Amino acid sequence: MRRARSRSLGALGGCVAVVCLAGTAGAAPSAVDVAVNVGASVTGTGAPALAANGSTVTVKSRNFYVFVDVALIAPVAAKATIRAELGSGLTWGADSPDPTEQCTSTPTTGECQIPDLQPITGQSSAGWFWNVVAAQNGMYTFRAGLTAISDTDSDPSNDASSITIVVDESAPPTQPPPGGGAAAAKASGVKLSPTRPKAGSTVVASVRVTRGGSAVRPSGITCSASMGGVKVRGTPRAASGVASCLFKTLKSAKGKTMSGSISFRAGGSAFTKRFATKLG
Repeated sequence: MRRARSRSLGALGGCVAVVCLAGTAGAAPSAVDVAVNVGASVTGTGAPALAANGSTVTVKSRNFYVFVDVALIAPVAAKATIRAELGSGLTWGADSPDPTEQCTSTPTTGECQIPDLQPITGQSSAGWFWNVVAAQNGMYTFRAGLTAISDTDSDPSNDASSITIVVDESAPPTQPPPGGGAAAAKASGVKLSPTRPKAGSTVVASVRVTRGGSAVRPSGITCSASMGGVKVRGTPRAASGVASCLFKTLKSAKGKTMSGSISFRAGGSAFTKRFATKLG
């Protein structure tokens, strides 16, 4: 029987490393921002439904898969290490973290060296599937988080994620929310990195996207901005749970206001999020 292997979660062609990243030419923001998300599923294939930090996921088998997603939010070169931890009662199954993935493991942990994060054109999210076995029906925890990063992380609150996994082989299929249909997608306000951008630097504007508490990958992202009345083009990037735009600010715009918007679709809904900031 063919054994499922852990694999990159990224779907774009040409990506063979564990992490493929987005970026742009020119000056970079002053600090990196790397976000970690996790999830669980009875299969180790397809696009995973990442779960919100602190949420609960139900699986209908004691033999299932967990996955880890690492998303580069601010395109700053960095090196990082991530550690995955299985709660009491869980052990790795047939497919565990191994050296081919630049990982080492114990029966309940996995530690992986993420290749150099470089701000180059490409994907901004990637990760791994791993097989897990539960001792019996019950509640278990799964956590993954950064253990080291070579640059200052501008938002350490998203450096780790933990979920509760309910293993119930007799559980019925998940029911839709009252009123029928899927839960509506939600989008946060715009976050800028760096938070106080300077004229002539690269600015990343990002929006968090979720549906029913889980990360959603946006599509159809468009970016627009102006600085002192001069329009500039932005580079769109989509990751699991994040819509972002990379802008190269004008050196001549020092002291002027940069205003712009990010538009995208997620979960059948259209969003436009606006922002404004004064360039130093």
